[in-house]
Amino acid sequence: MSIFGVIGKPISHSKSPDLMNLYFRLSWQTGFYLRLALNNIGELRKFFELLKLKGVNVTSPFKEDAFSFVDKVSEEAKWANAVNTIVVNESGESSGYNTDFSGVKYVFDRYNVSVKDKRAVVIGLGGAGKVCARVLKDEGGEVTVVNRTLEKARNFALQEGCSYVPIDHLEDVVKEVDIVISALPRGVDLIKEEWLRPGQVFMDANYGVSPLKNVAKEKGCVVVDSLYWLVGQSIPAFEIFTGRKINTDEVSFSEVLKGRDFDAIAIIGFMLSGKTVVGRMLADRLGWEFVDLDATIEARAGKKIRDIFEQDGEEKFRLAESKILSRTIGRKKVVSCGGGVVIQRENRELLKRKCFNIWLLCSVDEALKRKTSDDRPLLNVEDTRKRAYEIFKSRIEFYADVSDIVILNEGKNLSEVVERLYEEIRIALIS
Repeated sequence: MSIFGVIGKPISHSKSPDLMNLYFRLSWQTGFYLRLALNNIGELRKFFELLKLKGVNVTSPFKEDAFSFVDKVSEEAKWANAVNTIVVNESGESSGYNTDFSGVKYVFDRYNVSVKDKRAVVIGLGGAGKVCARVLKDEGGEVTVVNRTLEKARNFALQEGCSYVPIDHLEDVVKEVDIVISALPRGVDLIKEEWLRPGQVFMDANYGVSPLKNVAKEKGCVVVDSLYWLVGQSIPAFEIFTGRKINTDEVSFSEVLKGRDFDAIAIIGFMLSGKTVVGRMLADRLGWEFVDLDATIEARAGKKIRDIFEQDGEEKFRLAESKILSRTIGRKKVVSCGGGVVIQRENRELLKRKCFNIWLLCSVDEALKRKTSDDRPLLNVEDTRKRAYEIFKSRIEFYADVSDIVILNEGKNLSEVVERLYEEIRIALIS
């Protein structure tokens, strides 16, 4: 079993898990690919340690930070000063790559857009904008770059042999060119509807919700969907991760990337990872109902979980847990689950079908520090630490199978964790 992931802030909108988990199935490999909610690139080391990650993809705002995170980089990553794919070998050495170049080429090839001798403008010179401009130039386009900071545009243009204009000349250049690419941060829009014309090729580098994309369609522009940039960069990234090539000729990516709806949230994770506290705080923040699954089981049984284990056995507890879980999940509920809820396949399938699943992650040693009583029946053994590690190791793949997002709950203020989750859920609800 291999675990990979994607990091970003925010990250809940990412479609990379849909693609990468499909590629695992197409190549008959066992692997999991997770959304990892980092606050900074430094947290990535902890994720590698706890999940034994083999590699990650990197999205905004961490691509430039990732460049200094790795031990060595590819030529493309060096040019861009940005890394979007990190892989770690058996000796622990990390390598950084940038597959965005392949992604941009893939988009234009998919829409049969010829760039050669076409006039193009790229607006915004962050990592995405620089890669777009470089690919368009390499493909024979006449490229003009526009950036809020004129000096940055000038320096880039001199380096790459393209043109630049001040941002107050944006209207003129948009009206003149054949290809318009907006590589601005999500939510920033500088292009006005009346500047566009029928037949222009338009792309917003931010895939997903893009009001300007709809406007461009109404104006008769040829709108190329940057979701296929994601597809185009993910294929070589998967090959870097696994060393295997995949055939995607028969894949309907529009189906794969259509997403899913949810109206309930489940908090999963190892015992003592903070699921009940975080779940209750998150429910309050959302204005949703909170349900503690273990407390509900105890109320129904009329006795503590440790007594159910001692008197009836774990198997009977798991049956009751599954039954109550299926009855509990409902609209606008945040459900804090027991650490072992993911053991049963039927529970995992139910959670994946009905909930947005948050894996609250902390180290086993941190979890044991939080243990204040003997009410954990699975840990009532002589070597508690050894047993806890065995349980965690046996459940990792089950948590990975269910998880929609993973967040570290160690060395942080709880309100910080909850606020990040609140923002991620807001984005997930509209993605």
